[in-house]
Amino acid sequence: VISDLTDLGAKAVVNSRFWGLLYHDDMSRPLRRGDRVEGYVRRVRDDARLDLSLLPPGQARLDVVGDKVLAALADNDGFLALGDKSPADAIKARLGVSKNAFKQAIGGLYKARQIVLEANGIRRSDDDQV
Repeated sequence: VISDLTDLGAKAVVNSRFWGLLYHDDMSRPLRRGDRVEGYVRRVRDDARLDLSLLPPGQARLDVVGDKVLAALADNDGFLALGDKSPADAIKARLGVSKNAFKQAIGGLYKARQIVLEANGIRRSDDDQV
């Protein structure tokens, strides 16, 4: 539960027991005091407080971001004008994820032959358009 907004991000109460902080860079959408969101613990700090994220850790994060990319492709006739050279703020505005997470996710989608990388963006591969 979001308890307060600070210069660093959003303070949250986790499981009605622990204090955590969700940094601005990890927020995919604006949050307000009282919002209930599902989140994940990135790190337990020495002061017993938590660093939080709205995306799951590890491979699960890439799966979630990959799903967002595929959904955006589906909404835009199979083309997305974003790529690994796109500005971080454009990626964040369009998909609500960091540039790093986006690049890792499109790398996985490319290896799985679900997308094709083009000079001006990414396109869903012909094999995947059924």
